[in-house]
Amino acid sequence: MKERTNMKRQIFKIAFTLITVITLTSCTSYKLGSSLPNDIKTVYVPICVNKTKEINIENYVTQALLTRIQEDGSLRISDEKLSDTTLEVTIVNYELAPVRYLSGNEKTVSEYRLRLTAQFTFTRNSNDKVIMNSTAIGEYKFTPTGDMVQAKTQALPDAAADLSYYILEQVVDFWEF
Repeated sequence: MKERTNMKRQIFKIAFTLITVITLTSCTSYKLGSSLPNDIKTVYVPICVNKTKEINIENYVTQALLTRIQEDGSLRISDEKLSDTTLEVTIVNYELAPVRYLSGNEKTVSEYRLRLTAQFTFTRNSNDKVIMNSTAIGEYKFTPTGDMVQAKTQALPDAAADLSYYILEQVVDFWEF
C-alpha cells in the first residue's frame, strides 16, 4: 500500500514538473509592450487621402487611426518635423455589399457589410527610407434602420476603426521575428 502511495506521488511530481516546464516555455515568445526598434517612438499621421467617390471618409479614417495609435501606446503621435516616422494612408476602395436578405423576401436586404480598403506607407523620417508598403481592409456589418444614407454614416466610424486596427497591427507587428 505504501509503495502504491509513493508511486502516485512520483507520477504526480513528474506530471506537475512537465506541466510547469511546458507552461513556462510556451510563454517565452510573449512580450509586453512594443516590438518596434528603440529609435522609433513617434509617428506623424497626415490626413488620409481619399481616392474613392465617397465624401468625407478620410476624416473618419484619420480620426480612427489617431485614436487607435493613442490606445495602443506603441507609438506617440507627433508633429511632422519632430517625429521618427510618418504613416501615410490612402483609402482606395469603399464597398457596400448585402450580406443577408429577409427570409422569404430575396429583394429586401437585412444586413450590409461596409468594407474599406487602404494602402499605407510607413517611412523612417531620419533617412526617408520606406519601412513598409502594405494594404489593410476594415469592415463592419450593420442592419440598416431608417434611410440608407444615415445607416452608412453610422456604420462608417466602426469600419474606419476596424481598418485602423489592421493598419497599426501590421506596423507594430512587422518588427517581430
